[in-house]
Amino acid sequence: MIGVYLQTSVNKNKEHSLYVRVRAKGINISIPLKFAVQKKHFNTKRKRVRSSHPLSIPFNKRIDEVSAKIYESLQLYRADIITLEEFNSRLSKRTEKSIPHLMSIYKNEKKPNTYSIYQYSITAYERALNKSIIFSDISHSSITKAISKWKTEGLSPTSMNTYIRHLGILKNDAYKRDYCSTPFTRQNAYNQRVERLEIKSITSEQFKEAMSRVKSENERKALILYLLSLMTRGMYFTDFQNMQPQRDVFTHFRHKTKNEMQIDGLDGLITALYDTIKDEVYQLPKYAKIIKRLLGVPFKTARKTYDSYALLNNVDFQIRIHLLGQRDQSIKRHYTNFEMNAIKQKIRDSNTLILDSFNAKEYAKELICLNY
Repeated sequence: MIGVYLQTSVNKNKEHSLYVRVRAKGINISIPLKFAVQKKHFNTKRKRVRSSHPLSIPFNKRIDEVSAKIYESLQLYRADIITLEEFNSRLSKRTEKSIPHLMSIYKNEKKPNTYSIYQYSITAYERALNKSIIFSDISHSSITKAISKWKTEGLSPTSMNTYIRHLGILKNDAYKRDYCSTPFTRQNAYNQRVERLEIKSITSEQFKEAMSRVKSENERKALILYLLSLMTRGMYFTDFQNMQPQRDVFTHFRHKTKNEMQIDGLDGLITALYDTIKDEVYQLPKYAKIIKRLLGVPFKTARKTYDSYALLNNVDFQIRIHLLGQRDQSIKRHYTNFEMNAIKQKIRDSNTLILDSFNAKEYAKELICLNY
């Protein structure tokens, strides 16, 4: 039911503010019309401003416009074309600001890593829905649609839970900033069951066996990408896109954490590998599939393989964390001076020990010489 009513209270001119009320199943909203009239100028039966009022024409036009908007939204809601949240958003007096607007604020307010993970969640959600999103798209119907899409793509439950959690945080913050009309309501159905954590890595022997099965240039480059990740201590495709390797030690800021890393160029071996695949580092889907087929594990396991070999060689835990470019959350981060030359040499020696135990340098030279 849609109706036009006078507010009970009056202003100093003895005028009553007008509002439109809509009542339906699950809906009870009052929308102010932003004008007021005296009771004698309002026809309660016809719900119109009487012609005796000098502004009756524009006031009645305003009533018609708002009523038409409500009616249209109500019909769409009843037909299950829009959700209740979208219905409320359409009629809200708030002006919804864009997600890019909020992210532009986050660029100054948040740490680079926090900004990146929120942006990554937005991108993953937009890809699942196949459209650019606004805050009202972070709704029950859209989230369940995205979850279905992610499941068909084989996305891990942990990743799905992370994306939804980040989207919820974004929307609730937007609501607090008055950027959208409704907060995020989390449903139990969004939670994806996480199976027992299984850490995957490979052995040197598995990599050697995969090399023996290489039959194309793309397969060769796929293994080079994996080996380059391992030899640069677990770098990802996004790191390769910004990496500028040198013959000796070079500085790289890890894409995910922005942590500074001093990478050993291994007398030009890293540069030689990089030059072989530098034009391929934007083709993650293509090479990710080849790596999974050849090695039986995803590309990102190169990082886990590096750490596993560090453990096998009894590398100190603090040095392992430092080698991987991770943030040490323990109290020790306040005490260990990684700028000491002796510690720097210990880190470099540990890296050499890990790569030698995997036989990485020999594999790299063999892959560079392969031709198809």
